[in-house]
Amino acid sequence: PGEPATFGKGFLFAGRLDEEKGIKLLLEAWHLSGVGKATTLTIVGDGADRSAVEQAARVDLSISYLGSMPADQVGQLLDDCAVCVVPSLFFEPFSRSVIESYARGRPVISTGMGAMHKNVTDEVGWVCSTPSPVGLADAIRQAFGDQGDARARGMEARSLYERSYRPDIVIRSLLKIYEGLKP
Repeated sequence: PGEPATFGKGFLFAGRLDEEKGIKLLLEAWHLSGVGKATTLTIVGDGADRSAVEQAARVDLSISYLGSMPADQVGQLLDDCAVCVVPSLFFEPFSRSVIESYARGRPVISTGMGAMHKNVTDEVGWVCSTPSPVGLADAIRQAFGDQGDARARGMEARSLYERSYRPDIVIRSLLKIYEGLKP
């Protein structure tokens, strides 16, 4: 995506609106966190839990639901936000949302499910203590409470992307693995 944009504001969830992606967990945690009085949560996506998201956005003016959007517009929203939230409740083998956030210099709040326990660390984001509304609300409060720390984690996230996840690096790594499989 090029150089990261100036650090943005608010929180972003971009993904499928289904139970396993943790959208209802996020809605409950957002309410518990209390940060909606001072910042926003933008939600992008579609799925079985869309009506719950629409209802939450009607009731809580700090929540903005934008529906499904093309990738370039989601990229712009990543540039505009401060923190990306990936509250998955199932074993994520590899979260594209996490890597896209890192590429744009945005830290991530995660439940740590699956591979995310390796990809999201205290250096590049926040892993909630338990994948529960209380645990996620605490992580949201931490991320909002110290914006200098959030910026630093975002810078480290971009650095991690540059070291480990740029397409040329990933392709080289995969080719090396494939070459090692030759008889």
